[in-house]
Amino acid sequence: MPNDQNDLFGWQTRARSDDPPTSKAAAKRIMRSINEKHHKVQEIHRQARSGLTDWELEEICGDHGATYRTRRQELSNPQWFNPPFIVNSFKTKRNPESDHPGTERIIWIWAEYADPYLSAPKDDWTSPAASRPTNASYDEAGRLVKNCATCGAPDASHGFGVSLLKDQLGMWYCDKCKPNTTSNSR
Repeated sequence: MPNDQNDLFGWQTRARSDDPPTSKAAAKRIMRSINEKHHKVQEIHRQARSGLTDWELEEICGDHGATYRTRRQELSNPQWFNPPFIVNSFKTKRNPESDHPGTERIIWIWAEYADPYLSAPKDDWTSPAASRPTNASYDEAGRLVKNCATCGAPDASHGFGVSLLKDQLGMWYCDKCKPNTTSNSR
């Protein structure tokens, strides 16, 4: 990721090194626009202490297209941010003024305002899964650190027995050391 802390997603929209200057300029322009929208969605959710549905977020932003809903999805994706900035409150509500007034919609909430069991740091959780063997951990910023269990190579890419939703970090291996899991039995 870039060093600029205000640049949350710029790394995903950069142009390739062999792209022409016009493509690089377009990528930079889009990156700035996406970051502005991420910051806007973050600020709106910080101010809405009881959370918002995507419809309400779009109403506040004045746009019922996918733009702001997509930015909220990115900010709530634990694969991109662990822990995510915005989480599912596990509550729903109907917005009578919406395009489908009878539809229940998820209320998304700024992680700090969520139920403590949803937003607590992983170290505060107690579950049987926490005692399973693992060579992964979370750093101070909440990012998953996973070195190869065999050779210790950083950022191992093959996880076995991993279920982040169940707080099972599993065992991690690099390409060279990953176990052969091919089996003829079913």
